[in-house]
Amino acid sequence: MLKELHSLQMAVKPMLTEHECGGVIISENWVLTTATCMKSNTYARIATSTIDISNPGIIYKSDIVEFHPDFDQFAHSNDIALVKTKFKMNLSQFASPISLPDEPPALNQTGEIAGWGLEHYEGPSFSSKLRTTGLTIMDREECRSIFAQENVQLGEDQFCARSYTGGAACRGDEGGSFGRRNPNVLWGLISTNFCTLDNFPTAITDIYIHREWIRNITGI
Repeated sequence: MLKELHSLQMAVKPMLTEHECGGVIISENWVLTTATCMKSNTYARIATSTIDISNPGIIYKSDIVEFHPDFDQFAHSNDIALVKTKFKMNLSQFASPISLPDEPPALNQTGEIAGWGLEHYEGPSFSSKLRTTGLTIMDREECRSIFAQENVQLGEDQFCARSYTGGAACRGDEGGSFGRRNPNVLWGLISTNFCTLDNFPTAITDIYIHREWIRNITGI
């Protein structure tokens, strides 16, 4: 299942006991996630090959964390980070890399987000199983107008997607993937660290804009 979803867990505990946020495998040594996810994760552990939050699968220690040099958590811009694992990850049908995009995301394209985040903004705990929902890319200016009504500024490198059936991201989903399965391509990372349920758009960091920064660091 994770071969299709390309999602993994990130945690901050020395022994992986608590889910913190999400990430995406892009090579045997590198995980792509958001800077929001990693800003307090000095001792991050990475769990792969699982859809069950209570069974973390294979755990890897982080070795290097590279934040985008222009990350601005207040302006929600350049919310992206790279994590290098101490040892190579065991890639398999349950944990495999996803490709970076060769073209920017387009209006009305559909894709999926995946994560273990809260099922509701007042939810007491993270989802026990990996959950997915389909989203459709929406007009950027329309989305900025919606967020502005909540006094939230979006970065120039962000786009939005929404579900017309109520699904969206919530706290704990940050760093998770937004992309499509066939072909397997990563369009973005769930960026905002607050719930966007109840038909509110989900803000996503645009991977196409950052692909050269990613490649310069990782060599992929």
